[in-house]
Amino acid sequence: MRQTSVRASFYNLVALSIDDKQATQNIRKRKHIQSSLLIVSWVLFCVALAKPVISGKEIVKNISSKSFYIALDLSGSMNFQDTQSGQTRLDVAKKNIIKFINERGDDYLGLIVFGDSAYLQAPLSNDKDSLVSLVHQSKVGMAGLSTHLGDAIGLGIKRFRGSKVKERVLVLLTDGNDTGSEVRPIDAAKIAHNENIKIYVLGYGDPKTVGENSLDTNTLKEIARLTSGRFYLPKDEKELEQAFKEINSIEVQEMTTLTYQPKYDLFYIPIVIILFIYLMAILIILTRRSILQRAANE
Repeated sequence: MRQTSVRASFYNLVALSIDDKQATQNIRKRKHIQSSLLIVSWVLFCVALAKPVISGKEIVKNISSKSFYIALDLSGSMNFQDTQSGQTRLDVAKKNIIKFINERGDDYLGLIVFGDSAYLQAPLSNDKDSLVSLVHQSKVGMAGLSTHLGDAIGLGIKRFRGSKVKERVLVLLTDGNDTGSEVRPIDAAKIAHNENIKIYVLGYGDPKTVGENSLDTNTLKEIARLTSGRFYLPKDEKELEQAFKEINSIEVQEMTTLTYQPKYDLFYIPIVIILFIYLMAILIILTRRSILQRAANE
């Protein structure tokens, strides 16, 4: 048998408003809580959009204001065993270069080797261990057997152009003379002067030697003069060691202080709070619904 009925929206609310004033007050209270949570969530969301940050502890770092490239001659004559210790010229040179590297502290150093051409072995870095390892690995002939001084200086100029450090020094160690560089050593030295690169030249060979293996002291002196550097002509191992010590004392380490204060983003904290609020709200609603269903079944 059909009966006429009226469908009313929010029936429970209508029924409760008529029959149960306490239930009506509870509904109003819940609405008030929901509105408050919505306002709080909106405020937190606006705070997250503002991307708040907090400043960390100030970090002070000392950075060297000098950079060095060491250009090492690996031509065939560097294999001559005419030193007091019976070692080759290259072995003695490597020993002093490694000592020099270890004494330069936080300076940036790089390594160029040259023979028939000039090659970059290590770019500017303060990783002393890697640089020392590469010096150890340097062998006569690995860059060719001739001596291209101009190319070595040219490569040093090219590599320094990528450095932000203002004080630039090239330590050039050779025992010969230029044998066919694309750029003449004197011309390369003039360019180095224009680039504010100082060149210290160590002529570690026998100036009495003639021919292809002769030591061109006049050119080496001029390279040093043009670049406001110095020329050294060590006769033995002790004088070579003294030359490196003098370069080390002239090029006093200069440090630039860099102050940095890290900043940490905090925008995620309001987002986490919003998610926590809504997860708790969902949990309370589900728990309440489960209790009401159990009560209705009983």
